[in-house]
Amino acid sequence: MFPVFPQPLLYTYSFSSYLFSSSPDKFIAPVGLAVNVEVLNTRPTTTKVQSYEAELETDINQWTPIKRLPMTEPHDIFFVEGDSLKSCVKLDFKPHIFDMVASQKNLSPGESLDGWMFFEWPPELHENKKLCNVKVRLKNSQGEMVETVINVLSNDEPGESSLNEGSFGPTDSKTKTVDLSSLLIRPFSNE
Repeated sequence: MFPVFPQPLLYTYSFSSYLFSSSPDKFIAPVGLAVNVEVLNTRPTTTKVQSYEAELETDINQWTPIKRLPMTEPHDIFFVEGDSLKSCVKLDFKPHIFDMVASQKNLSPGESLDGWMFFEWPPELHENKKLCNVKVRLKNSQGEMVETVINVLSNDEPGESSLNEGSFGPTDSKTKTVDLSSLLIRPFSNE
């Protein structure tokens, strides 16, 4: 179904119907990367996360920026079962959606926040390149930037990822499936 996208997760979004009167007002975009990040305020004063961005490093040592899928107003995330949009399961990440938590929380010294970030897979990585690292860069309310690199090839340490080897999806076989086949697949980065 999605030969050019590496993940079976879908992000739903919509536009005001007056902008696209001849088009459906709800779309789905493949999620290329979902990552759970924890941020700790090491400053001596209160701060707030203002923005974040990420890049991917492939096995050819090339860094590529990836488009953030905004979740300040939560969008639905679905897991595609098999290769058909007729059998999708809605996943609930609330209340642990990074955008929502960060927009509502001032971090006192030593305080942390965590949540899921969602990104779209960039077109230049649609070829089967192996993902090696994810770099997440955050900016706080004082204008300071901090970044961390997550190694996705190694599972040696607790908390490290196995994005290239792992699987993700619902485990409850009684979960009701949803048919998304009537929605248009449209990468969010086109907007």
